[in-house]
Amino acid sequence: MENNQKFIELIAGCLEDISVESISMETNLDDLEGFDSLATLSMSAAINIEYGVNLSGLDINECETIGEVFDLVQKGL
Repeated sequence: MENNQKFIELIAGCLEDISVESISMETNLDDLEGFDSLATLSMSAAINIEYGVNLSGLDINECETIGEVFDLVQKGL
């Protein structure tokens, strides 16, 4: 649970005007206001810095939910 919350905070930090409380692991990426190519690059860089896992923008865009992105990160650890 703690790792999930940390990841949600990381994702929320990459998106403008998104509060941590408004998203969860089940949140669909396409439903996030401000989820665009710049946010994808920001997420990719933040994941690399925080977890040392290199995900491309394409990797992230192939995911439907925040949880799916988290699963990719876990596989890369």
